[in-house]
Amino acid sequence: SFINDDQNLFHGNQILARQLGDYDPDQKFDQSGHTLKNIWLAFEQVFEDSDGSDSAKARFAELIVLDAIIGNRDRHHENWGVARRHTEAGLVGYLAESFDHASSLGRELQDIRRDGLLANNRVSNYSERDGGGIYRSESDKNGPSPLELARLAYWKYPEILGVALAKVSRLDQEKLEDIFKGIPGEWMSQSARRFASQLINYNCKELRGLV
Repeated sequence: SFINDDQNLFHGNQILARQLGDYDPDQKFDQSGHTLKNIWLAFEQVFEDSDGSDSAKARFAELIVLDAIIGNRDRHHENWGVARRHTEAGLVGYLAESFDHASSLGRELQDIRRDGLLANNRVSNYSERDGGGIYRSESDKNGPSPLELARLAYWKYPEILGVALAKVSRLDQEKLEDIFKGIPGEWMSQSARRFASQLINYNCKELRGLV
């Protein structure tokens, strides 16, 4: 666990329900109230000073960019949280580290599907399809793709997302290839390696084009 003994982890659904009032924390699917706007509002209420809120937003921006890079569609309201602990000065908290982001890199695909997407140059289509865990607005039926969410977030909050997006330029595609090559064959097929590599390459190219 990344939570220390003197800390408690409050998941996003708990935070949003407490701060927004009419938010249903138990709705497992199609929770369109899980928008970036509402997450931002919750941060502004949870953290007693603007520095804490700004820090949480900056860290969440990094989660958005990470999800866009790896194609994580599972950033629902229980897959992020705030770690808090009591001190003599009162409650101290911060946005917790990223966790439970394994629904990435096309992990749900069979090799025959991966091979078809690769052969037909449709990895970009896979990346761009809707189905993310954070929504544009409360009236939407589906969340945008992780990549599209990063675009939307950058257009709305350029200063915050810009810092996180600037880090994408540091990623070295050759080093990423070496990581994939080092994964045992019984864990990851050649098709899965090729697909994951091209997915990351496409996503990073799109993200770099934003700034």
